[in-house]
Amino acid sequence: MEDNNINQRVALLMLEKLGYRPDIAGNGLEALQVLHQASYDVILMDVEMPEMDGLSATKAIRQDFPADEQPWIIAVTAYAMQGDRETCLAAGMNDYITKPIRENDLLDALQRIDFSVLSLTKNKPAPLSEPVVNVGLVNPVPEVLKADQLEENLVLDLSILTGIREMAGPDGATFLQVIIGDYLHTTPSLLEKLKTAIAAQEIDTVRATAHSLGSSSANLGAVEFAKQCKQLENLARSGMLSGVDGQYIQLEKEYEKVSQALALQLNPN
Repeated sequence: MEDNNINQRVALLMLEKLGYRPDIAGNGLEALQVLHQASYDVILMDVEMPEMDGLSATKAIRQDFPADEQPWIIAVTAYAMQGDRETCLAAGMNDYITKPIRENDLLDALQRIDFSVLSLTKNKPAPLSEPVVNVGLVNPVPEVLKADQLEENLVLDLSILTGIREMAGPDGATFLQVIIGDYLHTTPSLLEKLKTAIAAQEIDTVRATAHSLGSSSANLGAVEFAKQCKQLENLARSGMLSGVDGQYIQLEKEYEKVSQALALQLNPN
């Protein structure tokens, strides 16, 4: 479950490559509605979502559905702090992986599923996918780089982009161009929304917007920009927004570097 279009595209690509036919729900409420209409064996559940977050959705699933209809729930979260895994498990989730997701991490989590606790039938639908936030195979960056590529590599983790391109197969270059184009189109408006929310001290909007920006940016290898988004998200989560104007200015500057580096990916020549 994920409301971020870029995250959805990358997640679908990864799951389909692993042989799954995922369905998508944009948030926890949608997931509950889907589960009332069809049975699923596995849910990849984003923790941070609008309307109903992953923890609340999981608690509702555990309360509302009988034991023989309970899915295996894997938490997918950008959090990597002490106690986060325990929080997810306490909410009723079965496993936990962090963003940005690597294909091997996802595969390991799927292989850890204890199917003996699930009531399976041959004709059950494929797993419900929370569009998993982030991505990519870990592929080495070429050792010999041009001068502009050296600067680009300071801003982007090119191995993530290479992984996306390779996962998509023959259409990899086109697929990557589409999601980069989407990102460059949507990010400026999200930055403006974040700026407005900071000025108005709208803590929930700052937290949610910074989370969305960081998640999609990590998917495309903009690791420093994603890190700065995460810092803003954590400040909002703690209720502390005083003095973040300077941090937002740095975020804008970093995005300028990211947008230029991604533009090189769209037009490498």
